[in-house]
Amino acid sequence: MVRHIHLDPVGGVAGDMFAAALADAFPEAAAAMSKALSRAGFQRGVSCRVVAHRDHALTGKRFDVADKVSHDHTPYRAVRTRLEKSRLPDGARKRALAIYALLAEVEGKVHGIATEKVTFHELGGWDSIVDVSAAALMIEAVGPATWSVGPLPLGSGRARSAHGLLPVPAPATALLLKGFATMDDGIPGERVTPTGAAILKHLQCAGGMGGMPRRLAATGIGFGTRTLPGISNVLRALVFEEAAGTAEWDSDRVAQIE
Repeated sequence: MVRHIHLDPVGGVAGDMFAAALADAFPEAAAAMSKALSRAGFQRGVSCRVVAHRDHALTGKRFDVADKVSHDHTPYRAVRTRLEKSRLPDGARKRALAIYALLAEVEGKVHGIATEKVTFHELGGWDSIVDVSAAALMIEAVGPATWSVGPLPLGSGRARSAHGLLPVPAPATALLLKGFATMDDGIPGERVTPTGAAILKHLQCAGGMGGMPRRLAATGIGFGTRTLPGISNVLRALVFEEAAGTAEWDSDRVAQIE
């Protein structure tokens, strides 16, 4: 069975929001994801957990990472080595490496340097590495699936970084979002993070769910860390399965030439 998962970026998209939304939609896989991360061999002092969360309107999950390890700027090669040497399952490790390769590629373009010479700042921290690994584990747990995402809130203003104040969306994020539908809902700040954008790019998310009848099988709500004015800062995952009879209908097509 091939599922279809539609991502509804109510508040935006980030790596932790993605992992939390899928953990809420697939609770049986969330426990396995947490166990796999605990066995991955990451730095001591780094831990994570999926926790229940609610705001003024919704209930769902948050993916919290505790990083007690100080980290300086981290070369892309070092991040790649950490993932390659981890004890993540093969499929998840390959996906995490692919997501970071996308991040390194756009960072190189932004700074005008070769991908191999990229040094991550915020993205090189263990919290980001764990977020990406958790996302990769949940993607693998879902199994064969197609993906789509609604119009992405671009946000506005400036975001503080190791390079100083950067426009929102951050330059690397903007490159990753090329081709995606976007919107301006009037709420400022960073709404799609680089890791969130890289995950969407990795999944090759379509812009719509298509017209085939589907059965809504599950939903998941993943909270971000920010509080937004007047709206829940969540990413919603809608999990669809084939409606009865649609697989047979879809495979039997007739063309008429006149």
